[in-house]
Amino acid sequence: MKINLKMTGKSALVLTDFRLPLRYVLPTINGLAKNNNKVIVIAFFGEQSLAEVAAVAAKSLNRKFIDLPQGASRLPEYDIPHVYFLRESALLRDMRHGDIAVVENLNLLPHGEVSALARLADVFVNDDFSADQDKIVKFHQNLPVGHGLTLTLLEKRRDRFLSSSKKPIVLILGGLRLAGQEVLLDKLIARADTVLVGGGVANLFFKLRDWEIGQSTVDGDADRKAAKKILRDYGAKIKLPMDVIVALGSDRAASCKSSEKVKAGEMILDVGPQTTLDYSKYIKQAKTLIWCGALGRVETSTFRHGTLALLRLAASRPSKKETIFAASGEAIVNLLEKQGYFDDLDLVLPETGALLKALTR
Repeated sequence: MKINLKMTGKSALVLTDFRLPLRYVLPTINGLAKNNNKVIVIAFFGEQSLAEVAAVAAKSLNRKFIDLPQGASRLPEYDIPHVYFLRESALLRDMRHGDIAVVENLNLLPHGEVSALARLADVFVNDDFSADQDKIVKFHQNLPVGHGLTLTLLEKRRDRFLSSSKKPIVLILGGLRLAGQEVLLDKLIARADTVLVGGGVANLFFKLRDWEIGQSTVDGDADRKAAKKILRDYGAKIKLPMDVIVALGSDRAASCKSSEKVKAGEMILDVGPQTTLDYSKYIKQAKTLIWCGALGRVETSTFRHGTLALLRLAASRPSKKETIFAASGEAIVNLLEKQGYFDDLDLVLPETGALLKALTR
């Protein structure tokens, strides 16, 4: 049974994705509250608390923020609109219609609390495009289900991207993890004309080629057999960094060297300037760009130069109607937002696995 977001007087359990900019995720929450529903907001958010995000959301909604401590005996009453932040479900039964409650990150809640949330709702609203269906089925198996505004928007953008995709297709592949994505990645690489590799994925490919990667981060859970198959089958279209930025630690002085000359104690932390120049040629030729993950340790300004230079180049192209562009990865989402490019892209998702699924469906 599908639900209408214009419903009133219900208790709505809303799964959202707070890794996206708030202006994308708040309209569903605010719309339901304005229609006099009780709105219980839940989200998967890595291993971080949602308290700070909930406070920023409350400010954006022009509501008072109320952080309820563990073990609070009752909900405080205010005449002005507010947003509660709770770490347990017990007090949610006392919400008033029009209230908004953000519950602590689902990954941090005890199993019993997670199970209790679904019993408090009349309807379930999925507004998280990237959500793992196996994880969320417990929330909606006995409830009417509807799609939020963000999920509906991203589905439309996915369909438009797939229908508009043209060759040459350039895939920029970075990030740290490959595990669990090998099959989908194989399918996507098969469609691409060129694959530009960096980050932890490049480190893995270097290692499979028996090159020294020193203390560089590499995905120990990746299927080495599947990764070797990708290198073997698509070696002609895969471009690995010709030079890299290395250091003896992420907080130590950095230097540039050939990818084949990394020493045992060094860490690869970014692609080098020659690689950036080489990769830019392929990005300029692309009609379809698909970017998955950062090409370096972008959390540190010293090691984001390669990623940022190429990302700016890639993100400037959709505005000129020269190409379509999809991107993924939390670090990439944050960079696109900070640089003011987020709204220009055709499809942006915080999770690379979700983008791979969307583009190989």
